[in-house]
Amino acid sequence: MLRIILFASVTTALVACSSGNRQEMETLGSLENRKVKINPQDLPSANKVDAKKRYQEFAQSTSNQELRAAAMERLADIQLETQQDNKIRDAELKEAEVRARKGADVAVVDTTKYGDYADVAKQYEKLLKRYPNNKDNEKILYQLARAYDLSGQNDKSIVALTRLMKEFPENKHAEEVQFRRGELYFSKNDYKNAERSFAYVLSNKDSPYYERSLYKHGWALFKLNNLQDSRYSFYKLLDMHFDSGRNYDSFKRSEKELVDDTLRVVGLSYSFEDGVNSLKQFSRQYGVRSYEHLIYRQLGGLYMKQERLEDAAIVYSTYAEVY
Repeated sequence: MLRIILFASVTTALVACSSGNRQEMETLGSLENRKVKINPQDLPSANKVDAKKRYQEFAQSTSNQELRAAAMERLADIQLETQQDNKIRDAELKEAEVRARKGADVAVVDTTKYGDYADVAKQYEKLLKRYPNNKDNEKILYQLARAYDLSGQNDKSIVALTRLMKEFPENKHAEEVQFRRGELYFSKNDYKNAERSFAYVLSNKDSPYYERSLYKHGWALFKLNNLQDSRYSFYKLLDMHFDSGRNYDSFKRSEKELVDDTLRVVGLSYSFEDGVNSLKQFSRQYGVRSYEHLIYRQLGGLYMKQERLEDAAIVYSTYAEVY
């Protein structure tokens, strides 16, 4: 199962916090008396500690509710980004420790535990509760779902993602959100909702989540025992890889692994029906494919492993007759 858990960081900044002079603080104070357009701005990681302090001070001092909400949102974003950075660094330190134990010329480093993503989620929860009509709630819900996911609160992540799609159906992360929902539903064995979530992504062939959604959509249908429809998704995935006359030997290792697993589940689906006869019937409906010999080989090999030698012989002899 491919599990792609890839969530992009969404940040909202009030001001650039690169210096601590008096002029900058006066500029912060002047925001009280004028309307300010708050634009997304990436904050250099080197300034995160300083920025966090300044946003905390500003959130406590301002009486402008919109600006206070934006400051609190940015504080939560910074904490989420910092803990993500720490998680990566933690993994690197642990890898270094393993290498050191294996005799590599690397010092053993103490891997300190860092903050809990659940704390970040609580900050986003407070923002949504305190400012239910905030224009930035689309981004806050997205970040909340991400924080839930990183803290292992999968059920809450599904709720946040579902709310995001309900309240902001045209949000710019819609395809990623639906793919993520599908992944979470699939992990809970809720294949019906998983199939629906993946199907949403399949409406756009140009989506970066299209290929992965095809694979998981096929698996969700397979789990629901909708074998024929699952094959439509799996065959479309195989069509993508064998496009323009490509052959199996030209695939990279990762591509072969995906194709092999897809062929395996397709073979299983035929074995659960009428074997090679189901294969022939589906080929007549869907059209003969250049990779069809691999499916025959997969099905025959499956029967061999199951010691169904007569069925295996029928598969191989049928292929010889057809081709």
